Amino acid sequence: MIELSSLSEFIKFDVVMNEIPIAKMVGEILDSEYAAMSEHERGKDVVMNWEFLDGFNTDHNMWIDFNGLDMQQKRLWERKEFKYNKTENIASNFYPVTSAIAIRDKNSSKQVTVMTDRSQAGSAGLRKSRNIELMQNRRLNGHDSYGISDHVDERDASNIYRGEQTKATYYM
Repeated sequence: MIELSSLSEFIKFDVVMNEIPIAKMVGEILDSEYAAMSEHERGKDVVMNWEFLDGFNTDHNMWIDFNGLDMQQKRLWERKEFKYNKTENIASNFYPVTSAIAIRDKNSSKQVTVMTDRSQAGSAGLRKSRNIELMQNRRLNGHDSYGISDHVDERDASNIYRGEQTKATYYM
């Protein structure tokens, strides 16, 4: 749902997502077995992607409120803290977004800020330097060789998958 109002400068997006279907796995699997699986068997990442088509150019910069206090500038494929070896791993450009992510057009005074109603992973400028992406949900069947060694399949105390229907609200 997209809500426009003449009384506000904001655009409100409500995103409702149903269960993420993946093949059922039994027991632990080896990294080699995981690598041989199809994408359907491994799981899925669901990303909300806003792309701006009017010549918008982020120049690979974004501002993220990842600490809940202030906006920090980040640049794709770079790190201030250490020497970064560029890879093709897109996930290395996703950062925690506590409440907002913003991009600015390098050729004008335009700025787009997306405010979230929950903490998520986010990035900007990955697609032709003109977009914002926010990770909605991930569901994996096995160890993907990144981060923690457990699979991502959040369930509640009753062993029910929590992503059966979720709703996120964004303000731009």
